[in-house]
Amino acid sequence: MPKEKKSKPAPEFDSQRETRVLLEQIRSDVETVSEQHGSIMGKLQEHDKRFEKIDSKLEQHDLQFLQINQKLVSHDSKFTNIEGRLDRIEKVITGVMSDHETRIKKIEEKVTL
Repeated sequence: MPKEKKSKPAPEFDSQRETRVLLEQIRSDVETVSEQHGSIMGKLQEHDKRFEKIDSKLEQHDLQFLQINQKLVSHDSKFTNIEGRLDRIEKVITGVMSDHETRIKKIEEKVTL
């Protein structure tokens, strides 16, 4: 009498084996995702540092623009003051020229007489 052989399922129906294979693939994919996540986080930290440097530079430029703007306001005030002084000098010169023209005309009238 032949011994009864324990029947093994056909390989295409071995669900435990297929499950182990799928779990190993999932584990591999999770490891890959984890490695990529670490790489991405490192790059994000590098970008954060670069952005902090850029922000610092922009703050310096803002301060410099503010200082330049204050100097321009000061210069505008000085130019306004100078313009006022030049207007007064021009009026004085115009008055002196008018007086000289009047004197010259009087002298010319006396000479022609």
